[in-house]
Amino acid sequence: MAWFTIVVHWGWKGFILSGIAGVYRSEKYVVVERHRHQFPQQCIWCGRAVAADEVPASPAADGDVKPPMCRSCTATRNRLPKSVGFFGIITFAAAPFVYSSFGALVGGALLLTGFIDLVVAWRLHAAASGFQAVRQDPQYVWIGGAHSGFLDAMPSWNGMRLGEMPAHRN
Repeated sequence: MAWFTIVVHWGWKGFILSGIAGVYRSEKYVVVERHRHQFPQQCIWCGRAVAADEVPASPAADGDVKPPMCRSCTATRNRLPKSVGFFGIITFAAAPFVYSSFGALVGGALLLTGFIDLVVAWRLHAAASGFQAVRQDPQYVWIGGAHSGFLDAMPSWNGMRLGEMPAHRN
């Protein structure tokens, strides 16, 4: 979808983007229909415009919801995992040299520290590429932490609010 096919209409709470489907705002959450949604070309974290090639295919074949993120937010969110991973690799590589100088206990501690850093970096990377799903069910996903500009551009959700829904485990 080209950027010029999205038409902006003036709504009650600001601009509402048309050309989107299955994405709504409910209080401070974004509600997404899992199997029928089309995100706008706008970053969910900062509200900036996103290039057409940065908007994930909607919906994914497996029903996964992947909100659009701009390159800047992606780079910012991946900075910590990359730093921790780099430190883990350096620590892991330094262990044999430290072993020869300081013994097995210090060398083993560095190996363990490097391994733990790499596991933590992998988990941080998985968390950075995702989003905060406040609630999920087979039909809808509620996403928290979206930018206020992104929320203002969504039409209002007409279903029950998150706090009114019966609690059950997924």
